[in-house]
Amino acid sequence: MTQNDTIRGIWFMVATTFIFAVQDGLSQHLASNYNVLMVVMIRYWFFAAFVVALSMRRSGGLRAVVRTEQPWI
Repeated sequence: MTQNDTIRGIWFMVATTFIFAVQDGLSQHLASNYNVLMVVMIRYWFFAAFVVALSMRRSGGLRAVVRTEQPWI
């Protein structure tokens, strides 16, 4: 582990904490004006779209990401 990896990890944690704080603040602000279930639903739709977009970038696409060797578990 190099010094650069440690600094990068610290910055990722700072960015993550900031993003979660902003997301929480926006969700609370929207929940004061809109139905809470609608805010949560939109929030998770956005997250699902983000995950699908990231999955499509991998080789094999979405099919390779959702494939499992243990389908019954």
